Amino acid sequence: MGHQITGYGYAYSRTNSSNPNFRKIYAWDSNGYQISFLDSAATITTSGITLIWNRSLY
Repeated sequence: MGHQITGYGYAYSRTNSSNPNFRKIYAWDSNGYQISFLDSAATITTSGITLIWNRSLY
């Protein structure tokens, strides 16, 4: 079973020398909560549910 969230933006920074390609994604989950996570995250937890990143739809 799948679950979708809606992305509405992202941030990119190269100021952190230990992680020079820092990218953060901003999204809303299906309950309307705003969340953010790193693009390298293997899982996303929102509304008490842990999701595994599967693919992106554009």
